[in-house]
Amino acid sequence: RQQCCVSFLKDSKCTAGMAAAKEGKVCEVGESDVCGANSYKECCSCCSLGLQLRSQGLSCEAHQYLGFPCSHVFLTCCEGEEGLGQPPLIQKEKPDPTSLPERVSEPKFPNEAY
Repeated sequence: RQQCCVSFLKDSKCTAGMAAAKEGKVCEVGESDVCGANSYKECCSCCSLGLQLRSQGLSCEAHQYLGFPCSHVFLTCCEGEEGLGQPPLIQKEKPDPTSLPERVSEPKFPNEAY
């Protein structure tokens, strides 16, 4: 249960950080706001970086050292995806169903070795 609370707190602080960056606010938190402050600052800063590159018309290719969730937030803000929520992870597509295999007839002599 505690894990869920921590995850929810991080997600909500990250969402707030992205919103602040999109509103042009400074990526700082008050001294009294210590819970989730790192997530807020990281997401705000990464989103700000993405917004800056987009405004300059530069490529939105995330650097390999940004890490997660920074690279994900960076790309979301740089590519201009709407919505303030933390973007979902990319999910694999379900494979297309295949036809069932055809039954092969039994050999005439099943106990015979080849």
